[in-house]
Amino acid sequence: MLTAAEIADAKKRVRYEHANVLHENDDSVRIAYQWLDARK
Repeated sequence: MLTAAEIADAKKRVRYEHANVLHENDDSVRIAYQWLDARK
């Protein structure tokens, strides 16, 4: 599982195409990560 610190670090390093990026909460990131990881 991703920690809050890992998610915060990733949010700082990601280069987004659009300027209007909305991060609702860390749980959304965790859910997406788990879904993508299951696709392997």
